[in-house]
Amino acid sequence: HIDHARKLVLNGYAVLRYDPPGVGRSKGEQGFESLEVRTQEAVAALHYLQSRPDIRPDHVGLWSNSQGTWVIGMAAATYPQDVAFIISVSGSGVPVAEQQIYSIEAQSKAARFSEEDVTKATLFGRLLVDWQLTDPVYQEANEADAQALGEGPWTSFLALVYAPG
Repeated sequence: HIDHARKLVLNGYAVLRYDPPGVGRSKGEQGFESLEVRTQEAVAALHYLQSRPDIRPDHVGLWSNSQGTWVIGMAAATYPQDVAFIISVSGSGVPVAEQQIYSIEAQSKAARFSEEDVTKATLFGRLLVDWQLTDPVYQEANEADAQALGEGPWTSFLALVYAPG
């Protein structure tokens, strides 16, 4: 994406390009930061640009691709007064959890898992998502899959995820 940054600079735009932890020359471990932490990193970069006297603070926005589009969307939603625009390239268009569930299912199929093993992997993925949510979204599908699969390691996890209180 450095080519995009170069073209923008050549056309008179200021660009602050950075890599997430563990990518390029950035320190840290890749993949261990939450989307919320990455959003704060993006907003800090945005605020840095806005603090410069040679930058018009009301004309600063965020550009990203792929998973980063969730980050810039979160930044714009959280700091609408600071983010003048976003450019989302190849964003998924679906919530993070839904994308992760799709990824688990697609990767399991690509690895030639049996249909039952694809169901198990997807069930565990949906259970992990619901475990983190205040209002679970996959309970009906998870209970149906668990019933169809019968007794297994998912049984106790299902009870834990959907326990009252």
